[in-house]
Amino acid sequence: MLYKTPPSDCYHNTLKRKGEKILKKRQLGQSRLSVSAIGLGCMSISHGYGIRDDSEFLATLNRAIELGINFFDTADMYGAGHNEEMVGRAIAGRRKEMILATKTYR
Repeated sequence: MLYKTPPSDCYHNTLKRKGEKILKKRQLGQSRLSVSAIGLGCMSISHGYGIRDDSEFLATLNRAIELGINFFDTADMYGAGHNEEMVGRAIAGRRKEMILATKTYR
């Protein structure tokens, strides 16, 4: 099912910064990983849809992190590795807080 806006159960009702809604975290399966209720797929940010803009890419990732997203999907084939490099730059210094999903084709 696709949503135009995220379902309301994805947000904390009591946690807000500057009037913004902050995403809830959920346990990932049987693991000890806690991931944001909504993740960010990064493929289209650096691959396949026009001219890439590294400053916009970093701004998007940083804004997602500010809103509570800690689950990012990337792959080495997105932009010939550029996507993973940019995600790495965005999460530098806070890697232990982030969950990365990736795949490989090489």
